[in-house]
Amino acid sequence: MAFRFQRSIKLMPGVRLNFSKTGIGASFGVPGLRVGYGPRGRTRSVGIPGTGMSWRETKSYGSSKSRRASSRSATPPPPPQPRKPGWFAPKIEKEFCKALEEMTVASIGQMASKHSEVRASMGALAGMMCLQSGDTDDFAEARKWLELAWSTGREPNSEPIARKYMNFGVEMTVTVAAGVQTQAGLTREAIALALVEIYQQAGELELAIDLIDGEQINSVAAVSLAELFILQERFDEVIEMTDGITNEDDATALLCVFRGISLREKEMFVAAREAFKEALRIRSRNVEVRNRAWIERSACYLAEGKRGMARNDLERIMAVDSDYPGLKEALENLQGETPEESPETD
Repeated sequence: MAFRFQRSIKLMPGVRLNFSKTGIGASFGVPGLRVGYGPRGRTRSVGIPGTGMSWRETKSYGSSKSRRASSRSATPPPPPQPRKPGWFAPKIEKEFCKALEEMTVASIGQMASKHSEVRASMGALAGMMCLQSGDTDDFAEARKWLELAWSTGREPNSEPIARKYMNFGVEMTVTVAAGVQTQAGLTREAIALALVEIYQQAGELELAIDLIDGEQINSVAAVSLAELFILQERFDEVIEMTDGITNEDDATALLCVFRGISLREKEMFVAAREAFKEALRIRSRNVEVRNRAWIERSACYLAEGKRGMARNDLERIMAVDSDYPGLKEALENLQGETPEESPETD
């Protein structure tokens, strides 16, 4: 699971303040039309919502001389300032805002430890900040803060002080499994996904399963749970949780693959191949998901003694990714064999 952060503050509908390594910028607009001002220039984007069609124009501010000349005719408006506590605001609110201004793991974590009223929001933020570097050495500290936030049983945005001053989200692209990603804000679901990854890397599979098993989860979280069940060879549970699953997106396509794996391991080969066929039904799915379906279906054909069909699926992977994990070894097992059957269409 990989995390990519884009820190921004939503100041009011249609207006966001954006932070990056190069500076601070602001963006204004509505779906289909948006204008942004940043350290490097102005960006204007126009699109037709729901069609995937868009047009984007970027203009740099140029040299200091040209910036002075252009500023007389088109000066970007200063970004609005985030809300701050008044003179008579409670002490905890002033401490909360100061911690956000400092934006360090130490300052955010101190608020989470000291004040139970903001433990979900500040614990979650501190944990996600630890994961921002991608360094596994930070996982232990991330685990501490995320577990603290999870223990509250609250959504981070449900805390009144957080709603009042922390009107922003740490936006992440979370890679749940190869080929399956989701956008997650600072939510309880994001905390769970992060903790599952931490537990899985630590080899604490039961702890990871207990965290999300029984929760109301979507298809993305179900991918994590099914993958954990397969690692523990709990194939019956995967079959049960994926009963009736259809290929609706990358996540459900991968769930079809996991169903096929579980049915294959139970030696229900015909049903397994149906599950793999469903996973491959839509060609536009992520290539990683399709490659996983092909290599797992190849193993199913091999278990049935259909070595030619197994080779056909492996050659499909070879055509798009010759370095796919496990492909070389699988091909070596079939060296010298010739296909006996015609490939199925998918």
